[in-house]
Amino acid sequence: MTIPRPIPPPLAFRLIPLLIEPTLIGLLLAGRAFPAALVCIGLLPVFSVVQLRTLRRLDEFRGRVDALESELADAYTDPVTGLYARSVAEQYLADRTGSVLTVAVVDVDDLHGINATYGHEGGDVYLATIAQRLKTVAGGQLAARLGGDEFVLVTDEGPHALARAISQICEPPARVGSARVPIRVSVGITHTSGGDSSTALGQADRAMFTAKRRGGGVQIYDPGRDGHASPSEARPASRRRDSPPARHCVAE
Repeated sequence: MTIPRPIPPPLAFRLIPLLIEPTLIGLLLAGRAFPAALVCIGLLPVFSVVQLRTLRRLDEFRGRVDALESELADAYTDPVTGLYARSVAEQYLADRTGSVLTVAVVDVDDLHGINATYGHEGGDVYLATIAQRLKTVAGGQLAARLGGDEFVLVTDEGPHALARAISQICEPPARVGSARVPIRVSVGITHTSGGDSSTALGQADRAMFTAKRRGGGVQIYDPGRDGHASPSEARPASRRRDSPPARHCVAE
């Protein structure tokens, strides 16, 4: 059983050696985690004084630079799916406060049953297949694994357009070994209009649990029916757009 190759995330960074000939004084870390978003520039004094005296040529520490780059990539990505890790999604949302965006939390239904039937390796294949499809839905925007059986998408698509796109990930069924396994998910979606983006994850999560209680499908967050919503978030029922009926996401 082969796990699909992880999706390379749009994370790019370089470690640039800083030299005062013939001594290495440190490394410059320059990285981009998202298109047009420079996220870090900093000096990393990763070698001790004793080590600096022994490192006179670039080829002597190239292996150490490669290892450090690998460690940084691992810290930002999920090893099973190749998507961003939860910490990246949370930081991205915090940085986007004030932006107009749509957030979807996608929960894989009955992952426990998949693991019980096909083993944990089969469960990883199943998750990686779903991750690849969610990555396609997100396009060049954010797709991350929150942990366990949950994923998050952050895009500038409208909530209904995103709901329709996510519904398409269920077809065809996932291939796990020789089996064709139907994909079932519960999805919660919320749309922010320049507010606190970091709260959107909780709103989408609550909408997802509403969808799960209804047997799966897609539920768009309704602040007017959420006990956690502030008065400024709630809207009169006459002004709300009803969510599309929850539809269980199943590939026949």
